[in-house]
Amino acid sequence: MKIINYLKKIFNNLLLSTKRFPLAALAAFITTFILMIVINNNTLFSDQKIKLLIELALTTSLAFPLFLSSSLIFERFPEIKKHLIYFLIFLFLLIYHLFIFKDFELVSISRFIALNISFYLLVLLIHYFYKRKNYELYIAHIFSKFFVTIVYTVVIFIGLITILFTLDKLFELSLAKELYISSWLLAAGIFAPIFMLAGIPLFKRDFDLNDYSSVLKILILYIIMPLLTIYSLILYLYFIKIIKTQLWLESIVGQLVFWYSMLSFLVIFFIKPFRKENKWVNKFILIMPKIILPLLIMMFFALSIRINDYGLTENRYYVFLLGIWIFLVMLYYNFSQKQRNTIVVFSLAIISILAVFGPWSGFSLATKSQNQRFENILRENELLENNKIVKKPIPTTAKKEINSIIKYFTDKHSLEALNYLPTDFKKTEMEEVFGFKYQRYYSNHNNFYYRIPFKGKIFQLEDYNYLLDFQVEGSEISTSNQLENDLSLDFNLEQFKLELIKAEKVIFKQNLKNDLLQLQQKLQKSSEKDLKDLNQNYIYENEAVKMKIVFKYLSGELKSNSDLQLYRLNSFIFIQLK
Repeated sequence: MKIINYLKKIFNNLLLSTKRFPLAALAAFITTFILMIVINNNTLFSDQKIKLLIELALTTSLAFPLFLSSSLIFERFPEIKKHLIYFLIFLFLLIYHLFIFKDFELVSISRFIALNISFYLLVLLIHYFYKRKNYELYIAHIFSKFFVTIVYTVVIFIGLITILFTLDKLFELSLAKELYISSWLLAAGIFAPIFMLAGIPLFKRDFDLNDYSSVLKILILYIIMPLLTIYSLILYLYFIKIIKTQLWLESIVGQLVFWYSMLSFLVIFFIKPFRKENKWVNKFILIMPKIILPLLIMMFFALSIRINDYGLTENRYYVFLLGIWIFLVMLYYNFSQKQRNTIVVFSLAIISILAVFGPWSGFSLATKSQNQRFENILRENELLENNKIVKKPIPTTAKKEINSIIKYFTDKHSLEALNYLPTDFKKTEMEEVFGFKYQRYYSNHNNFYYRIPFKGKIFQLEDYNYLLDFQVEGSEISTSNQLENDLSLDFNLEQFKLELIKAEKVIFKQNLKNDLLQLQQKLQKSSEKDLKDLNQNYIYENEAVKMKIVFKYLSGELKSNSDLQLYRLNSFIFIQLK
């Protein structure tokens, strides 16, 4: 009987939420119905009709938070004109469907996601914006309901597919696989949103600490907060290592700090109600915003190196923008006496919109950055004549960069957005235009970037005749440094071959590949202690020359345990002529 009563209660709550939010529920029904038609009848429709139906489903899914917002506004402001709000919502949805969502490419999908984020954040603000207490308790309540909804939805879905599977096997019905997908759509598209709506409190309801989920409280206070404290210590130890050794792994630092900062913000947000009654919480809220700021600066520095080397992309733009937002929020938490998290959430909703619309959007700035990077590569390698691309032999590293830019515009935008390319250019024409074929280079975790510290370090010149501050970039196949009229030092980046030439005769030759591989492996495992003598072992000698190399900067890609590709090499080279 208890189970039946509980099921009745759930059913009544679903009916009440449908009555309370009729248009939002209708939007969920329509979206699910359209998607089910597409899934179960995809062979009956042309690709164009399927595309139109999916676009319509995305538009109606966007209607869900808008109509939900309107209902919450009417609860808080009963005197407001409903017809005007409904007209504005329908007008926006029409404009969005006809003009904003143009295709299923990066720009349209990103805007769809950003609009959803912004609209759902506004849903969370309506009942508590502006001056109303216990906003965090209200969000914690909705957050708990959200996770309960996920659990219920998964259970219902598993139940439905179990029933279908049993019927299929016992009665040999040969049910179509689309029915299983439809089961998920019914659970996630109809039950989940309506069940979640039932958990949204009425405007007049107030919250206190007794309403806070005990599970959420234990999870944050006694599991996540201690883990974050340990993680903070690890990041600071690495931060200290960077300062002392100047060894820098740019590709991973930004990601670690970014997600750590986002999680820290969420924890500070949710534990604020316990600040007065729990000393541990109060200290955490006071200290954590201060701890995060230097780490965010480190993240910005790491990100700036990546942008300087490879240009701005949408992902780097979003990380940089959200990083600035978190940085400002932490400053707000540090210096504001009356902190209002409603302002913080509202600012994030605004940033979500600004990030994808206008000349300051990620798309506009990333396109400009990659075009500028493309032009720089062309000019550095003398591939431009009268603003037209010409074919010339260029280093492998330059080919790789050009290929990566072509890939970026192909995947993210279109080749028409890339300057200097011939009209209607296609990837199959790469060899005809550039002199080499298009090749996709997949990113991996084998890239390395190491700076080795020498500040304040004194080198013994001993009997060396020359000291050369030597540098070679990835855009150069080889470089030559003139020491005297008849003496020069040459290095080939692709072959790792170092030669000292006197009077047009090679008097010294050395292949650095094996030593550079060993150095990369040492740097990967190095500590400050290891660095003391790290560069003192690279001494080469023959009957005519003695040479010592002290590496300062090393970057490249580890192809395998026995092969690597250099992007940049910087070193001191000491030369003694016998």
